[in-house]
Amino acid sequence: MPSQLSNSQLRLIFGMLLPLLIILMPACNTLPTRPNVPLSYSIEADKLRSLDPRQQRDDMVYPLLDPLEAFATRVQLIRRAQHSIDLAYYIWDNDITGRLILHELIDAAQRGVRVRLLLDDQNTTGLDALWLAVAKHPSIEVRLFNPLAYREYRALNHLVDFSRTQRRLHGKTFVVDGQIMIIGGRNMADAYYRISPDDFFADLDVMLAGSALRQMGQSFDRFWNDRLAYPVIGLLNGDAAAEQRELQQIKHVQQTADAKVYLGAIAEQHPLDRWLNGAQIASTLLDSQTLPTRTRLVTDTPAKASQTLPFSQTIGAQILAIAGDPQQSLDIISPYLVPTERGTQALVKLAQNGVRIRILTNSLAATDVVVLHDFYARRRQQLLTAGVVLYEFKPDAHADPIRKWRSREGLLHTHSGLHAKAISWDSRTTYVGSMNLDPRSVLINAEWGVMIESRAAADLVDQVFSGNILRLAYRVTLDADGKLLWLEKNQTGEMIEHHAEPASRSRRAVSRVVGWLPVEALM
Repeated sequence: MPSQLSNSQLRLIFGMLLPLLIILMPACNTLPTRPNVPLSYSIEADKLRSLDPRQQRDDMVYPLLDPLEAFATRVQLIRRAQHSIDLAYYIWDNDITGRLILHELIDAAQRGVRVRLLLDDQNTTGLDALWLAVAKHPSIEVRLFNPLAYREYRALNHLVDFSRTQRRLHGKTFVVDGQIMIIGGRNMADAYYRISPDDFFADLDVMLAGSALRQMGQSFDRFWNDRLAYPVIGLLNGDAAAEQRELQQIKHVQQTADAKVYLGAIAEQHPLDRWLNGAQIASTLLDSQTLPTRTRLVTDTPAKASQTLPFSQTIGAQILAIAGDPQQSLDIISPYLVPTERGTQALVKLAQNGVRIRILTNSLAATDVVVLHDFYARRRQQLLTAGVVLYEFKPDAHADPIRKWRSREGLLHTHSGLHAKAISWDSRTTYVGSMNLDPRSVLINAEWGVMIESRAAADLVDQVFSGNILRLAYRVTLDADGKLLWLEKNQTGEMIEHHAEPASRSRRAVSRVVGWLPVEALM
């Protein structure tokens, strides 16, 4: 969730100004001149001393469900890095988590670890001094992907160069020494790693080692060396005083009161420690232990950021080619769901052929992208009539099988939203990554993910739906008259019925108004 211009605001701007944008799209290209920089490549893992004392050859996957555990694991990996750290993020906030990770990266660079940090430029408002300060370390390089020319009036970029600037690097990856990777939905910001006093996202990453790492190194290099990846030095205007202030904030972040919860999480025993020391790891949700499995990276190419590609050349086509058509079941977790008419027809056909389909997405009350909701809501009746099972994440979810909350003093949440992305086919193949099931992820933004051939991973997704989900989400169904009905259980187990969409009037109004606009392809 960006703290500046959000995706919802951008989508609303795009929709309201669509006629003007169509006129201006060919008018100019504001892409700045890219500095001449040498090509840079991932260090081949098989030439390094392994992080893993076991020299494990099987693919190993571990789900990072607890937000604090997900954060602490990243820190522990950085501290173990010996040669290289490659990171790519859509959002990196200048908050407690963002600064703590930068503190660790600078420490790693001090001992000679090469750090490459690739950031999409959509959400870097007000952060130019920060990234310049970090990038001036001799062992750290920071690049902005698909940069915006107008740094102060950022919305202007989308007005005068809409066809380029709408295409973003939405993928998230974290690779240490080419041997262990974290991939999934979490950005680098407080909202993704703790229960905050404001908003919190239920999210999912997986930590893995094995064959997908070589694929990830090659994919990262393609984006890193692409003509749209600009080194911040030579692109951004410097301010020595502002840069020094940023470095001081990073230097002293561990002394702040808000950092204590993170430092405590790092100090605790975590699965990474046991994994690297050769012990088997018990799954966070399952009693079974983490098992050898097969993983395959699925990824877009940088070309998707500069031109419209056919579906056959996107991550979506790769996912379908690996998973195949479901024969028995299809479980979908996607916070932003825009099935479109074509996708809806495909789901209806599967359901009519006897495939059990269960979907969990955000409710109108929980979503942080209100303008998107109507493009999903208009398909609900059709999906339900065909037998698709729909759940919508509640804004006050407490018993949440996607996240294993830890009770920590002073961290009480008042609103939560779904941000995890996972799909499971026939209890055999599971996708985890950054891609939402909407046209923007499939056809516009560049995404990363991993396909996991493992019954244990599929069971993880199944447990979300098979557990006490009515405390987590509304069950959307049809009443006797064929009208929409929302069912939930309160904290005492009492069943509650809602005959109107559980959301504020303002959210309903915004969703309905934007739904009138011809902008579904941008959602």
